Amino acid sequence: MDSMRTMLIGIDVSHGGPNSVVGFVASITKNMSQYYSGMQLQSKNQEVVLRLKDLIKNGLSAFAANHGGEFPTDIIIYRDGVSDDMREEIIKKEVKQFSDVIAELYNQQDLPKIALAVINKKITQRFFIKDANG
Repeated sequence: MDSMRTMLIGIDVSHGGPNSVVGFVASITKNMSQYYSGMQLQSKNQEVVLRLKDLIKNGLSAFAANHGGEFPTDIIIYRDGVSDDMREEIIKKEVKQFSDVIAELYNQQDLPKIALAVINKKITQRFFIKDANG
């Protein structure tokens, strides 16, 4: 097996219907071309995901099934749609669930490195290409 195994995870919450919907995807192959995906419902307008553990376990298990039983050595989490005032709570409550699942599944000496990218809600930045000829 390769010594470095990276998993990319994306998490977002949609608030459009009668409940909020949590979407979760996790890469399960070396070239990140196949994904485990899952979803769950939670209370309307609740941004913090309080029940991530099963989604995390399922994603890690699917990854291990494609890597000879080996879990990721590196995990990149892309958490979308978070307001500034919710950022610390998201980090505290959601990352804790990752830590709990990892402690349960991994040998304590082989813990993965985790990088978290929290993307702000309703960003207004726009990028334009300047025409070099005009």
